[in-house]
This record gives sequence, structure tokens and C-alpha cells, in this order.
Amino acid sequence: MGGLVLFVIALMALFEWALEPLMISLQRLFTLRELIWIPLMLLVALLLSPNGDPHKAITKGKTP
Repeated sequence: MGGLVLFVIALMALFEWALEPLMISLQRLFTLRELIWIPLMLLVALLLSPNGDPHKAITKGKTP
């Protein structure tokens, strides 16, 4: 699971680098940091949820 977390962090860093020019117009509503970290924290909360099977929770679309 640690590898998955590192992969997600690397992916979010890549998206932050790639989408930064496009996100400038949205900074009036949210800062870029909030746009990156809010979904990341939600994903971490899902991965650490007590149900123990985050992939099943994601694919079924149910909250843990």
C-alpha cells in the first residue's frame, strides 16, 4: 500500500506541473494547492478507511 501512496503523490505532482497554466484562471475560487490537496486527502482517507478494501469501495462507488 505504501507503493500506491507514493505513486499517487507522484501522479498528483505531475498533474500539478502539467495543469498549472490551466488552473491560473481558477485561482479566484481555489488556490492551486487546495485543488491538489483536497482530492489527495480524500483519497488518503479512503485508503485508510476501516473497510480494508479501498479498490472495492471505489469500484462500487460506496463511501466506506
